[in-house]
Amino acid sequence: MSKIAVRGYTQKVEGSTSNSFFKPREDPLRHDRVLVFDTETTIDQYQNFKIGSFQIYHEGFIQHEGLFYDPSMLAEKEKEAFLSYARKMRSPFTF
Repeated sequence: MSKIAVRGYTQKVEGSTSNSFFKPREDPLRHDRVLVFDTETTIDQYQNFKIGSFQIYHEGFIQHEGLFYDPSMLAEKEKEAFLSYARKMRSPFTF
């Protein structure tokens, strides 16, 4: 099977649109606490999880952040690079 790459992102809707699904809300949703995370996966059809990061915002300010990974999915060189980066950034990480 060929390699697969998928990237998801949001895009601000400008102006009006004929598609009601993408119609901007008059009153946007607002939340005091937000979880943001980003992950990297393998590039094969399984897209197994490799590494990720997260941030928890409360009222617009970062309250907690960290890194996480699956050691069984990383080559030794990748694992060393990840742990070196985590130490450099003084970020907590989870095995």
